[in-house]
Amino acid sequence: MQEFYAHQSEPDAAFAKASELYRRAQLAEAERLCQSILAMHDRHLDTIYLLGLIYLQQGRMRDGERQISRAIEIGPPVAAFHFNRGKALQGLERFEEAIASYDSAIALKPDLAEAFNNRANALSSLKRYEQAVANYDRAITLKPDRANVFNNRGNALVNLRRFEEACASYSQAIALEPEFLEAVLSRAWTLWRLGRHVEGLSDCERALTISPGHSDATRLSISAQLSICGWRALERHKNSIHRAIKEGACVVHPGDHRSFSDSEEEHLLVAQNWLNREALPIQDPLWRGKAYQHAKIRLAYLSSDFRSHATAHLMAGVFEQHDKSKFEVIALSSHPNDNSEVRRRISSACDRFINIENLTDREVALLIRATEIDIAVDLHGFADNNRLSVFSARPAPVQVSYLGYPGTLGAAFMDYIIADHVVIPVCNQVHYREKVVYLPHSYQPNDSRRPIPTQPSSRTAVGLPETSFVFCCFNNTRKVTAPIFDVWMRLLCACPGSVLWLFADNPDVINNLRREADARGVAPSRLVFAAPTSHTDHLNRYCLADLFLDTLPYNAHTTGSDALWAGLPVLTCMGNTFSGRVAASLLHAAGLSELVTSSLAEYGELALTLARDPDRLSAIKTTLTLNRGTLPLFDTTRYTRNLEAAFLEMWRRLQKNEALESFVIPKPQ
Repeated sequence: MQEFYAHQSEPDAAFAKASELYRRAQLAEAERLCQSILAMHDRHLDTIYLLGLIYLQQGRMRDGERQISRAIEIGPPVAAFHFNRGKALQGLERFEEAIASYDSAIALKPDLAEAFNNRANALSSLKRYEQAVANYDRAITLKPDRANVFNNRGNALVNLRRFEEACASYSQAIALEPEFLEAVLSRAWTLWRLGRHVEGLSDCERALTISPGHSDATRLSISAQLSICGWRALERHKNSIHRAIKEGACVVHPGDHRSFSDSEEEHLLVAQNWLNREALPIQDPLWRGKAYQHAKIRLAYLSSDFRSHATAHLMAGVFEQHDKSKFEVIALSSHPNDNSEVRRRISSACDRFINIENLTDREVALLIRATEIDIAVDLHGFADNNRLSVFSARPAPVQVSYLGYPGTLGAAFMDYIIADHVVIPVCNQVHYREKVVYLPHSYQPNDSRRPIPTQPSSRTAVGLPETSFVFCCFNNTRKVTAPIFDVWMRLLCACPGSVLWLFADNPDVINNLRREADARGVAPSRLVFAAPTSHTDHLNRYCLADLFLDTLPYNAHTTGSDALWAGLPVLTCMGNTFSGRVAASLLHAAGLSELVTSSLAEYGELALTLARDPDRLSAIKTTLTLNRGTLPLFDTTRYTRNLEAAFLEMWRRLQKNEALESFVIPKPQ
């Protein structure tokens, strides 16, 4: 290249050659020629700028930003210079500076649609979604034929939880570019969020036509089938799903996987596959190994569920019972304020309640480090909008997985998981990356201040027969599997006139379950469906049922506690995994271990026995009601002291620089 340049009287011919090499994606050769030109003409503006573009194309954002900044410094005002400097800064995650560069580009060229789109992308990275949508709209006004802008706009609307508008935006992207895979998948996921699962499945099929075997499309399809109890479709693909998991493919969400797999070993693989998919950034740990010396342990809980949500309803009493002489309790909330009573209770009980909704994960991690949090607790797990990358930055000395996800996160950056000996037997520790902390009784907290259920006036008001036996299961129907449904239908056949009362929030699952009942010789009308309602009304309606039938391999969790709090006996079949052993944990802590079975055959037999023995069932209900105030399951103060003992032991081990190990909190004498 130097020889080529040596024969030129001016650098322009060499620059033309470098430009041609750049257009042909021969970046290394183009870079060498640019360097040769600049060695002799260090202020050749076009070459300085071209070298910056080459660096951007190579992913060398820092070099690109420096080079293009040099072009801006010595050259006249050019919109493209500022635009591409903005791209470099965006690649370096210096979003505010990127926005300023796009502003400079727009000032020079007000109709530069790409600058508005990229500006919107930077705003989205800063979680300023309303401003992002306004910028996408401006880009669309200037260039209405850009499918990617409609797709990006849809993503911002999803983050604003404006799902219907997001669907419309994705549809516009697809209309412009029918095989735009990302937009098709995004619309499928958004339809799923809207409960329009059949439409979402159609988009999944479309995505798989565009890209056969695509893991995201497969994963969304599995999730949609679970949502409508599409067991036959899932059964057809079960072997391929298991094979793909073993090969490292991320074809199923960890939470969905627990709905149909009873293998703790496979759950670990799925969790690790998910972390690989998320590609959590490998960072230097923010906490550098020195334990803090605070007067009180700074304990931070991070969640998006400090609102009218199952996690908050379980945890509210714990926040109120925390010993403030030993702990400074901080809540980090990543969800908008829903103005619910439970959020007000948690907010009032904390020393600090910090809204992190509009902070990036990096900013949250830096906040935890700057606050010198001793113990950071994740209450979210793999749920949507999780903040696992906060924990991947290691901002706190001790990091704990608790309550939000019933199993291992498979992550080296989580130190402990809170459990009990029922949900994680010692033999299952091998399938956990976290060290297991065993609480006495159940790992699950409960709130002794929640309303005492009172029976509604009549069964008729909720569509139940007044005098028939009512089997009940208010678990999410995603947990209902064909084998457990088979047992339920045999029970209905064996108990003339009885009904099965289920929870359902979309018509597709109702239609499918009634069709499945009919196929098993049970009149579809014997399935009665309960719609979503307020928390208090939900607790009250348990009083109308006779027996709660649990699901497997994913048990009742909060619903199990709710039923027992209402005095409704819960019958469970204990599985092999954390998620399939929770109801057994609850029943042991409620003094009802006789309602824990170990096989579906035993489960069906005991259900039938209880349905035919009203006196025995009545005695269990009476015991639950009379002992509600003293059972370990509902003793919030005792539970909180045990949980605090676990945190104190974690802190003690940190101070002594002891190796991470599982440990047991003994029952108080």
